[in-house]
Amino acid sequence: MKNVTYNSIGKTYDSTRKADPVITQTLLKLLQPEHFGKYLDLACGSGNYTIALHQNGLNIDGIDISDEMLNKAKLKYSLVQWYLGNAENTLFDDNAYNGVVCTLATHHMNDLEKVFQEVYRITKVQSKFVILTATPEQMRNYWLNYYFPVMIESTCDKMKNFKELEKSLICNSFSNIKQTPFFVDNQLQDLFLQSGKYRPEIYLDENVRKGIVTPDVKIHH
Repeated sequence: MKNVTYNSIGKTYDSTRKADPVITQTLLKLLQPEHFGKYLDLACGSGNYTIALHQNGLNIDGIDISDEMLNKAKLKYSLVQWYLGNAENTLFDDNAYNGVVCTLATHHMNDLEKVFQEVYRITKVQSKFVILTATPEQMRNYWLNYYFPVMIESTCDKMKNFKELEKSLICNSFSNIKQTPFFVDNQLQDLFLQSGKYRPEIYLDENVRKGIVTPDVKIHH
């Protein structure tokens, strides 16, 4: 996806995309942050989860490729350091962070091998790298696939299954890789693609559709 697309989506992104408190607490639980550690939100978008994590006591920076998204983040919250940059080449120092989170963004990255290599470079020994994502298998079995097969398949083409992610992470020196399930319910506050699992009516809302970011295809009514 080109940066211009991120910038276009960024104009209305925050109307339906918010930090879900359950996801926020899940990220913290998996990250197990050190009291004096420094952390990074990779591909932070408009900073919703970066801000939520900071408000939960985490010393965290945010980096994203979209200046539109980051401008929104800066206007919302000035207590976090925001960086404009590419996940494949962040320009941060070696061993700069004690851990990294990446929320619903890996399918937008062109070269995950380079991204994982970069994350390993900028994190200290025994740091944690927490990725929140879906798998192609989940997407193809989601009922929305019946109505929007082209959009779903386009998204799946950009995704890796867990075995592929695991192999890629291992090839870039990560170890102790674990998969933890997260179940969508009808209380979810972050209205990403799968958020309408039990409330399909939300997909009829144009603002919800505008906030659903897929690699190449948008949901249209």
